[in-house]
Amino acid sequence: MPNLFPNDIMVKNWVIPTTRRNVRIINSNLDTTYADLQIYVHENGIHTTTLNGQLLPASSFDTVPFTNRDYWVAQFGYYNDSIPEIIRVENPNGFSAYLDEFGYSLLNSNTDLIHSCYWHDNNSGVNFNTASLEHSNLSPYIVDTIYRCLGDTLHLDVEYNPDSLEFDWIVDGVTHYNTRTLDIPITDLHTITAQLVIHYPCPDTTTTFVRVVLPPVIPFSSYTILCAGATLSAENPDALLYNWSTGETTPAITIDSAGIYSVTVANRGCTASLDSFRVELYEPSHVDFGQDTTLCDLATLLLDATQTHPATYEWQDHSTNTTYLVINDGHYWVIVTDHCLGASDTIGVDYLQDFEVNLGTDTTLCEGDELVLSANLPFCSYRWQDGSTEPRFVVRQPGSYSVTATSLCYSHNDDIDIDYEPCAQELWMPNAFTPNGDGLNDRFLPVFSHPDEIEDFEMMVYDRWGSMVFLTKDMHTGWDGGNLPRGMYVWVIRYKSAREEEHTIKGSVMLGR
Repeated sequence: MPNLFPNDIMVKNWVIPTTRRNVRIINSNLDTTYADLQIYVHENGIHTTTLNGQLLPASSFDTVPFTNRDYWVAQFGYYNDSIPEIIRVENPNGFSAYLDEFGYSLLNSNTDLIHSCYWHDNNSGVNFNTASLEHSNLSPYIVDTIYRCLGDTLHLDVEYNPDSLEFDWIVDGVTHYNTRTLDIPITDLHTITAQLVIHYPCPDTTTTFVRVVLPPVIPFSSYTILCAGATLSAENPDALLYNWSTGETTPAITIDSAGIYSVTVANRGCTASLDSFRVELYEPSHVDFGQDTTLCDLATLLLDATQTHPATYEWQDHSTNTTYLVINDGHYWVIVTDHCLGASDTIGVDYLQDFEVNLGTDTTLCEGDELVLSANLPFCSYRWQDGSTEPRFVVRQPGSYSVTATSLCYSHNDDIDIDYEPCAQELWMPNAFTPNGDGLNDRFLPVFSHPDEIEDFEMMVYDRWGSMVFLTKDMHTGWDGGNLPRGMYVWVIRYKSAREEEHTIKGSVMLGR
């Protein structure tokens, strides 16, 4: 058992008064007086114990620790005049001392017979607590407090009674008269007061307090699964001893390999053991949802993060199941937490919706024009009428054009007819207009055959004397005549049309009122 270092010692000086001078001899001669002193200390006290003011050398104590390796003993024998009147033991680290025997031998003057008389004296003062023994008996040496385990049987026994004295046991106030052996079941947590009354001419009472403690608990089973490098702990409150099959004596050990282990835990009054328990090691946690994916509308995807060992799970919406059912677009992730390194993974999921392919209505283009047909749709592949597979097709000649767009879930097509015609730009100008507000012919405007192809435009109007009376670069604005009088006016138009050079056209118009 490990050493117990007392921290509640109240008395550091312990005195045994001897009775050498108190022996009354009647009709006899005192032949021999003797005493046997025993001093018990813990390991930390073998260098600090004094006897009647003299420091005892460590060699005074037995080389083999006494009683379960808990404390060391020094023994001293005294005879006749060598017996001191006062025996004073001091130790700042605590001690227990016991005058084991004290007696004398008498020579009877009448019969010349020698009679030996002796008695056991009791220790007094405050002593350190002893560790629990392997059995449930009280310590064979008188101490203030001992410890026993809940569920044990407290065995009280007077093992040596050479004088055939009468004695009683008093346990928690209940007297058991002249009972040599007594067994008391320990059924609850409390401190038992056990007193032994020895009926000398002056009764002597020895009191021992038995503190009942809970047994240690081994906090794991005979089959345990851990992560490699995890800590396996058998820590218990007030435990004094840990003994692992690995040779370690700490409350916890690090497990690096699977195998068979054992552990013993002891406190002051109890011992618990778990022999031959098996430790297996977890496989590392692993989660793999694969690459981001695309699903058809109404399809589902089950994400499974289940591990073969205990773990907790947290998904992106804080749910805690081992699996998650995907029914919508989004990014999904899970964090697996265990006693090892844990794991995590993320996946993006897109859903394909149904679509339409629309190349537009049939149309006619000007000769030389191009038309880009587009079927650009997400997550689709394409096939045009000529076998090409790009999302766009450039039309440069008349014909019928078609495309089929195919996704993972759907397939649709469309077609369009395209004609070509000559598209030379032509200009028509009215020769008269009447800006009188009747809504008819109120403005002087150009009319182009292909107005959407006009790239640059300018119109100027002059009076008969050559003065410019109107200028515009917007072919949609037109001339409203202003406040000018009726008469003939000259106009000049410059324009640039697609696929043509710049043109300048002149003419005249009659302004009417």
